[in-house]
Amino acid sequence: EGTCALVVGARMRLVPRPPSALLVCLGYDDVVDAARDITTILEFSPAAVEGTDAAIVETMRARRGPDSVLGLPDGRAWLFVDLDGEDQAAVEGQAERLLERLARNGRLVEGQAVPDPAERASLWRVREDGAGLSSRLASGGESWPGWEDSAVAPEDLADYLAELRVLMDEHGLDGVMYGHFGAGCMHIRITYDLRTDDGRRVFREFTEAAARLVVRHGGSLSGEHGDGRSRSELLPLMYSPQVLAAFVRFRRLWDPEGMLSPGIMTEPDRMDDHLALEGVPQREWRTSFDLSPAHSHTSGAANGAGAGQSAPDPWVHAVQG
Repeated sequence: EGTCALVVGARMRLVPRPPSALLVCLGYDDVVDAARDITTILEFSPAAVEGTDAAIVETMRARRGPDSVLGLPDGRAWLFVDLDGEDQAAVEGQAERLLERLARNGRLVEGQAVPDPAERASLWRVREDGAGLSSRLASGGESWPGWEDSAVAPEDLADYLAELRVLMDEHGLDGVMYGHFGAGCMHIRITYDLRTDDGRRVFREFTEAAARLVVRHGGSLSGEHGDGRSRSELLPLMYSPQVLAAFVRFRRLWDPEGMLSPGIMTEPDRMDDHLALEGVPQREWRTSFDLSPAHSHTSGAANGAGAGQSAPDPWVHAVQG
C-alpha cells in the first residue's frame, strides 16, 4: 500500500506452465454449498479454484446478450477448477475422480469437464469480465466495494459466508459474491447506498459487524488488496494494541515525516470520511459512443474497469455520469 516503501523494481522467476490442463466447471444451488466442497477439491491440488454467483451471470447476459454466457452447468453458483499436469490422460482421470467425489458429497447440482480450449476460455470470461461488469447489476442497482477482500481459511469459508449472508439480510443489503474460493478470499460487491446519510450509516454498521464476523472466524479483513481507507480504521478489531503499537513504531522508522500514504494503517482516517458519492444524485448513463456487445473493447471502459478488474472505488474516484 506504499505505507513503508515505494517499489521501483522487481526480479521475477518464471515457472513453466504444465503442458496439460483441463477446466472442471461445477454448478451449485448457492455459494455456501460451493464453499463446503472446497476441502474436497483442494485434495486434488488444483492450479486454481475460482467462484462466482448467479448475479454476475445475469448481469453479463443483460449487458452483453443472452449468448455471452454459454456452457455453464445447472446451478446458481459456480466453481471453476483448473487441473493441470504433465500428462493429459492423467489430468482427465483426475477430473473424473473429482466429479465422482463431489457427487458423493451430495451438494453438486451438475459438473462437467471442459476439454475444448475455446469453450474453456469463454467460461473463464464469466469470472474475469463479470467482476468488472458487476458494478451495475442486471437488476438496475449499484454495487460497491468496501467489504470486497475478506478472507478466511478455506475450510471455514462456508460457515463464514452463511453468517455473512444473514448479516447482509439484517442490514437490507444484497451483493455479488465471487473470488478465490481455493484460498478462502472473497470479493463481495454490496448494494450500499453511499449517497444518503441513512445509507452511509448502514454501510458503517454493516462493515463493523462484518469485520467482527471475519475475525471471529480467524480470518483477515483484507486477503490481498490491502486495508486502505476502507478498512484501516477496523484494524483494532483484528490486531492487539501491542501489535498496532509495533506497526506505528515500524512505520516511523521508515517514514518519520509521514509522507507515505497518510491516513492509512496507522492513525487511519474514518472509513466514511472521504466517500466520493456523498451528496451526489444517481444519474442515468448517456453517451454518444456505441457500447453494444459487438464492440467488446469498450465494455470495460463503460464500467470504469478493464477485463477482470473491479469498477472504480468510491473512496478514491469521482462518481460516473
